[in-house]
Amino acid sequence: MKTLLKNWRFWLALLLIVAAFIAGRLFHGGHTTEHKDHGAHTKAGATGQKYHCPMHPTYVSDKPGDCPICNMALVPIEDGGDVGGASAVAGRVSIKLSPERQQLIGLTTATVEKRQIQPSIRTVGRVAFAEPNVAWINTKVMGWIEKLHVDTTGQFVKKGESLLDIYSPELVSAQEEYLVAHRAVAKQTDSGAQGAAENGASLLASARRRLQLWDITDEQIQRLEQSGEITKTLTIVSPFDGHVIEKTALKGKAVMAGENLYRVADLSTVWIYADIYESDIPHVKVGHRAFVTASYARSKPVLGKIAYVYPYLEPKTRTIKVRIEAKNVELRLKPEMYVDVGLDLDGDVKLAVPASAVIDTGQRFVAFVDKGGGVLEPRELKIGARTDDYYEVLKGVEEGERVVLRALFLVDSESQLKAAISGMGAAGAHQH
Repeated sequence: MKTLLKNWRFWLALLLIVAAFIAGRLFHGGHTTEHKDHGAHTKAGATGQKYHCPMHPTYVSDKPGDCPICNMALVPIEDGGDVGGASAVAGRVSIKLSPERQQLIGLTTATVEKRQIQPSIRTVGRVAFAEPNVAWINTKVMGWIEKLHVDTTGQFVKKGESLLDIYSPELVSAQEEYLVAHRAVAKQTDSGAQGAAENGASLLASARRRLQLWDITDEQIQRLEQSGEITKTLTIVSPFDGHVIEKTALKGKAVMAGENLYRVADLSTVWIYADIYESDIPHVKVGHRAFVTASYARSKPVLGKIAYVYPYLEPKTRTIKVRIEAKNVELRLKPEMYVDVGLDLDGDVKLAVPASAVIDTGQRFVAFVDKGGGVLEPRELKIGARTDDYYEVLKGVEEGERVVLRALFLVDSESQLKAAISGMGAAGAHQH
């Protein structure tokens, strides 16, 4: 009996020792696990690892999990995505792309260097008659139109070609006076009367001058002397080659002295009035070349040059007008036609970047500079003269630096995304 009692106590003591050992191990293991989790969390916080939602990149968390908006698993933000501090360009940060990723998006760069920059201006213009090549045809005597040699508007006439015949009693009387003076001088010269001949010559010169003032040509006066017959009508001729652009003459019409009968314009040379904005005024000078293109003949521009820059501003359009003179090859430019005008300005060697390397945001010009090691840094540029292919750079980059040429908008989008994520992450951390 005593032996059994002792065995019972032994086994009870052993059971209590085992239970205490198991409880101690469980308590120690749980404490160790908790300590490890706390250490891992502390390490993650120290490294600054953040996570964001692929569908909602503005949501940023400092620990993994699911997006509260769409329940998509959060993904870690790649290290090196934002490699810079405060950016000089608002809303953009420097980014880092591996060589494999650069090749994947087709990224290429170009060197900033000095080159010949010849800026140009594109504007619109209106074709007009060249004012020195337009003339009114009229008479200096009163009379009646006997015959029309040119009776349609738009007809082409050559210099010296007859336009109309006009009958004028004053003209007939002037011819009679001239013939009388001419015969008297010839008779007095034959008789040898020196004084009378001189007086007759003076009268003859006066009568001749009167005919000339009435637009009687020397050829017509010579024919009058040779024939000795008075012509009933006076023939009006064209002063130069051109087209009749206006006509008021009608057969049988009575005309007054000075009344306009025809308007003739020479279209071999035309003027183009082009509008230039205020910002381009300092670059435009007399003598600059101009390429004038009609909408129906864009493959055949007409070459001209600036002949005059008007000294005043149009108040409604805030532009100045320049007058361009151009030879009207094949009469391609018609008066009152609207045309496209390109002006080539004076060029110079300046620091320039390709136009495809510049982003015009409307408020600023931005380029991305390759800093080496895959780091792309945004820069704000100050732009000067521009051409179709290059921009002059006044400030922002230095000669020899390389700027992103292709895949520029992909780089810009990622830079803005990283800037937005960084800003949201900072705001979230502050709130936490």
